Amino acid sequence: MEIDIYFDGSDVANKSFFDVIPISDRQSEVSWGISGAIPYPFNFVTNFFDMDADFKHGLENLKLIMEKN
Repeated sequence: MEIDIYFDGSDVANKSFFDVIPISDRQSEVSWGISGAIPYPFNFVTNFFDMDADFKHGLENLKLIMEKN
């Protein structure tokens, strides 16, 4: 699945994606990422934030939600 993400002050889409790979009837592997240019001042701010930690946290939340169902 692909999603366009727009940062405030920009009309350029950044592509975000989810890849879901079935492993078994009750198990899947999910990858999540984003690609594209990050406009100023967001590009400067990324030097101080670990986006990988945000993606990992989001995937952990997705896992919890999916395991409840």
